[in-house]
Amino acid sequence: MKRVLLTLALLGLGVGVASAQMDDLTGGVFITHHDPAMDASVPLEGYCQQYLDGFAITTCEEQINSIDTQEPVVWFLLSAFPGGDKEWCGTEFGFGDFDPYNFVFTLWGPCTPGGNLEIPTDYWPGPNEGVAIVTTDTPWTGNFAPVYYFEGYAYYYLPGVIQIDVDPPTGFGGWGNCLTPPVSYDAACFGAMGLLCAGQACCPSEPEFVCCVGEECYITTEQGCEDLMGEWHPEWDTCDPNPCLPPPTGACCVGEECSVVTEQECLDMMGEYLGDGTDCGPPNPCEYERFVCCVCEDCYIATEDECNDLGGEYHPEWDSCDPNPCPASPADNTSWGTIKSIYR
Repeated sequence: MKRVLLTLALLGLGVGVASAQMDDLTGGVFITHHDPAMDASVPLEGYCQQYLDGFAITTCEEQINSIDTQEPVVWFLLSAFPGGDKEWCGTEFGFGDFDPYNFVFTLWGPCTPGGNLEIPTDYWPGPNEGVAIVTTDTPWTGNFAPVYYFEGYAYYYLPGVIQIDVDPPTGFGGWGNCLTPPVSYDAACFGAMGLLCAGQACCPSEPEFVCCVGEECYITTEQGCEDLMGEWHPEWDTCDPNPCLPPPTGACCVGEECSVVTEQECLDMMGEYLGDGTDCGPPNPCEYERFVCCVCEDCYIATEDECNDLGGEYHPEWDSCDPNPCPASPADNTSWGTIKSIYR
């Protein structure tokens, strides 16, 4: 339900239009991060701005996924994407199951560049709870950007983990871009914050798709394909069957004209495709078969349809009128003019 609400909220807020590169959120991840140097005392500018001003990270290697003290702390949930800066207008995530006594939340909230609409579940933040947030004026932009903060302290000396996960009521965790209508992207990895123990790190990685080097097929990143001097195909994600091989061809009949083309090319020509591997002969597979047609005692070489039009008797067992195989019979109403007009 909340995923629907997130989409409706995005549609109702007059979201903008991002560039084709910035609105593609494929491969995004949620990173949990705690900087021990950051005090858990709310500054005038707020935790989110304080983080951006003096504690922001820009690489996966800088993330710290554990809290090793029982003193009050503040930690963040970051959105990170492959391929540089992105723009998005909505996000949704939740917590997995954890012992609620392991960490006491004293303050929490979204980090947005402007106004926002927050749609939490009833007992957020807590085990198996979730939240959706959309911006109301200014979209998120950048990378490794904070989308939420949590203030609190580890309550027990027993170690535990707060796992970021999908929003339990909807089964969705990820982002909505700023297009109209917005496109949703599932997170490729959900980090976890460790309480007096190690958490789980996530790092965005470049998406891998088909790279054609001649007829050889590889699965690699766009940069990897450039290094191979190949042609990258993000619309394909498998080499089985090999999409880099040229498409099969076969005979295509447009009337009695025959050409060897692909099936799609034949369809474009409004022709009849005779199958992969077929050819144009000789004999020409597109030419209509013509056999003896007897109209009274007169013999013609014609197709079955032409013979029926003449009111004759079709004989596919004969292919020659020399000598004339047609028996003499009483004259009928078919005139010489009718017969001759067909063959002029």
